[in-house]
Amino acid sequence: MSVEKILIFGGTGYLGKYMVKASVSLGHPTFVYTRSLPPNSPASKSLLIKEFESMGVTIFYHEKLVSVLKQVEVVISTIAVPQHLDQLKIISAIKDAGTIKRFVPSEYGNEVYRPLSALPPFEAVLANKRKIRRAVEEAGISFTYCNTPNRCG
Repeated sequence: MSVEKILIFGGTGYLGKYMVKASVSLGHPTFVYTRSLPPNSPASKSLLIKEFESMGVTIFYHEKLVSVLKQVEVVISTIAVPQHLDQLKIISAIKDAGTIKRFVPSEYGNEVYRPLSALPPFEAVLANKRKIRRAVEEAGISFTYCNTPNRCG
């Protein structure tokens, strides 16, 4: 198995911190792309970033996205639902960079085409996730969707 450089979006969030730690434990050079911490952010975020840095993780704060992407092979997004459409910017930058071998969008938890009907708020979430999938596929990016327990494809 080759050791690939992995960039994680949302690495300081609930799911992201586990992805970062798993990536490092598997021996991958690991990078986190994150927003700068505002002065009122919880101390736990600051401590988490310091922990990541002590593990050898490189932290990028709002740097030029395409130039960051050119330094890695795999991109994993753990961006939460309120910001999940921000992945459209990531997809565009991945296409521009032209160097990413695999993209794992933030799809955890649901199969977006399976529900026959959903309540309007949830249907809106699913519709946005379908937009993300279409953008990935139209851009010709190699991807993995993880949307049900123990099933990625």
